Amino acid sequence: MANRKNKEVEDFYISKTEKAYIAGFIDGEGSILLVKNNDRGLQPRICIYNSHKETLDWMAGKINAKNRLYDRRRDKLHHKDGYVISLSATEHCKLLLEKIFPYLKIKSDNASMVLSYIYSKEMN
Repeated sequence: MANRKNKEVEDFYISKTEKAYIAGFIDGEGSILLVKNNDRGLQPRICIYNSHKETLDWMAGKINAKNRLYDRRRDKLHHKDGYVISLSATEHCKLLLEKIFPYLKIKSDNASMVLSYIYSKEMN
């Protein structure tokens, strides 16, 4: 089994406009956090939720996350079907946060906390 900790993530290019759009989307429809993982301690996670699959397909393609797009089952009949991009690979989270950080408004504190955690782990 491959060691996920050392898994390389392919870099990706997104324009300034795309960085701002993705940051705004995460500010409004996403989460940036550290989750407890029994095997590895804390682990960064970025989730982006929406009911418009085409938008998340586009975004997943831009950030090299096509294989990280999942269906979310609706809880109630009157809810729309939903979708989520879920990133939990440390390097992928770091790469995305470094690109969009200047454009985050609401979740910049969360992003700063996650990036600080990642950088501190790299120093050890």
